[in-house]
Amino acid sequence: MKSRRQQSYDVRQEAAQLAAERIHPIHRSNGDEGRHRFQNNKPSYVGNFTKGLPHDTEGFLLDPNDYQAWVRAVDSGDPRDFKVLRMGPGPFQANGDFQYVNPTDPESSPILNWAHAYTETPKVRAWESQGAGLTFDLEGPDAQAVTMPPFPSLDSQELIAEMGEVYWMALCRDVPFANWVSDPTITAARGSLKRLWWFRQDKTLQLDGVTDNLPDSLARRRILSENGVQPVPIEKLFRGVTPGEQVGPYLSQFLLIGNTGIASAQSVSDGMIAYGAIRADQRVRVATPGQNYMQNWNEWLDVQNGADVRGRETYASGYRFIATPRDLATYVHHDALYEAYLNACLILLGLGAPFDPGLPFQLADYKDKQQGFAQFGGPHILTLVTEVATRP
Repeated sequence: MKSRRQQSYDVRQEAAQLAAERIHPIHRSNGDEGRHRFQNNKPSYVGNFTKGLPHDTEGFLLDPNDYQAWVRAVDSGDPRDFKVLRMGPGPFQANGDFQYVNPTDPESSPILNWAHAYTETPKVRAWESQGAGLTFDLEGPDAQAVTMPPFPSLDSQELIAEMGEVYWMALCRDVPFANWVSDPTITAARGSLKRLWWFRQDKTLQLDGVTDNLPDSLARRRILSENGVQPVPIEKLFRGVTPGEQVGPYLSQFLLIGNTGIASAQSVSDGMIAYGAIRADQRVRVATPGQNYMQNWNEWLDVQNGADVRGRETYASGYRFIATPRDLATYVHHDALYEAYLNACLILLGLGAPFDPGLPFQLADYKDKQQGFAQFGGPHILTLVTEVATRP
């Protein structure tokens, strides 16, 4: 019999060999950087991520070298390469004397009545883990061994549809889910989106956008409208294409219910999730309805130049169960990354949901003589659902 040390080495080596034998896919761009250029044939970078870098008043990069230096830093992952990058100009201003005013007193603004402006000028915001894609993981495939379809081209029907859908989502974010069937704004959204080619079955239109003709792009095209005339079905409005996403109510019940806790001290409908001896409330802070952001070019330019405007939103008093898209956005805005699926797992464990029948240690104690705890038990599964957040 091999020593424990040798067995451990063999297992790790076999896992490393398995990972090394995986075929790494080609990571494709949408070609926009090469297609959208200035008249002098220099790249405009209008379709590239340049947020945080210095831009001119029209939103173009002040110096293309800034972008190339940023790419080199992302490729290297070396923190020293990031520290020497130039970030957007400050202090952040509009029309030379921009002032951020208190949202509770928008009339005090000397320039515009921006209800989301504040008294203090924002500071610069750094990029979020730009070198994270170069981290080596010891479990699962390497980060570069998986890929995704290229982003929709700037002149594609696909991007037009996505933009239209996102803008309508913003307009509908204060409409309670319970009113979606009868609300006029929801009705207008359904009628508007049906006109977009990407959501229709009409295949006679000649498409010019690069990504419109890519097989993987066409494969993910969502046909929301049956014939391009009827409004988008309410059960498909603002939904994705992952399996099961268009089944059931728009809001997952895992965001509304809880479990019974220790000694069944609470009802599932209370919305309290037992975390061991303590419990977490599923109710969320209520963000102030009707607040809109970056509706002015100058404020957008501030954010594009890296203005840190976090923590400037306001909230109504109290908490409630998620009732509107804005509530759902607040949840995602502040969640602890794997919070949603950790909560779902805790709810299922608390409800006694059955495990996969192929897992061991599910028979009566007098038969198995051991319970699944660190192996195929509740604690094991809880660690797995949290690890999903950092696995490729």
